[in-house]
Amino acid sequence: MPRFVSARFARNLSEPSNNSYLVFESREEAERFISVSCPSPERSQARDNAGVSLIGPMTLHEVLVDVDNPVGTIGS
Repeated sequence: MPRFVSARFARNLSEPSNNSYLVFESREEAERFISVSCPSPERSQARDNAGVSLIGPMTLHEVLVDVDNPVGTIGS
């Protein structure tokens, strides 16, 4: 049974929220996904160099929750 949930909330501040989540078998897998998927300065620079513009101010929150202990979050 999966134990860790990575919940990603991407929100364009002028639009309704778009929510998604991923479920992982282990904390290590979930933490690796979060560390790999975090936006890096290089990725932002590449986006800017490609002429891609955001449609509005965005916020992105990633929360890792231990399903066995849902009150405590592991990271955000």
